[in-house]
Amino acid sequence: MSAPFLIKKGKPLAVKNPTKQQISKVFLVIVVSKKVAPLAVQRNLLKRRTRHIFRELKPQLKPQTRELVIIYHPGASQLSFTELKSLIMADLKHQNYV
Repeated sequence: MSAPFLIKKGKPLAVKNPTKQQISKVFLVIVVSKKVAPLAVQRNLLKRRTRHIFRELKPQLKPQTRELVIIYHPGASQLSFTELKSLIMADLKHQNYV
C-alpha cells in the first residue's frame, strides 16, 4: 500500500545570524486540499494529528532535517491516528530523516 501523502525536503529558509532556537526548529508545511478532505473539520483534524505526530518525533529527527513538506493525497482523511503515525514514521525512516 502506498502512503496517502508525500514528504519532501523543503527549500532552505534564509535566516541571517540564526539563534540556537531557530537552528533547533523543524519547519513543517502541511498541505491538505479540498480534494483530500472536502470539509474544513476533516482538513484541520488531519493537520492537528500531523503536528502532534511531529511533536513526538522531533527528538528522533536527524539534525540536518529542518524543513519538511507533507502533501496529503485523497484517502488520507480516512486513516486513524495510529495508522497515520506508523505511515509517517515508516516514510521518514525510508527517506533517512530519522
